[in-house]
Amino acid sequence: NMFKHLLALGVESKDQTIQAKAYGGLAQACKSTGDLDHALSCHTEQLKLVQVLGDQVSEAVVLTSMGTLCYQLSRYHEALHLHGEHLTIVKELGDKAAEGCAYGNLGIVHKALGH
Repeated sequence: NMFKHLLALGVESKDQTIQAKAYGGLAQACKSTGDLDHALSCHTEQLKLVQVLGDQVSEAVVLTSMGTLCYQLSRYHEALHLHGEHLTIVKELGDKAAEGCAYGNLGIVHKALGH
């Protein structure tokens, strides 16, 4: 698929930005086919790369995607941790809309846990 080709290109050229975008695309493709575990592993690789790049906006987006996947996989404690990390970053960035989303996601997970 196109994202595997893009990933190979990014690896070959040692371009971590391209690699991160490719992993994000692969994660979306996996989600669309219902392969949530593989989507989560793609996002995990993407997260490592955006952290190395220091891209906090992308890091926040990836964390919330991972948190949502963990919720869908009934991995609630992981979801809480990821959404909590997302909240910390968006607070630092001063992104009030994303902060609201993070609190909403945390509330959904807490409800699933019966809190």
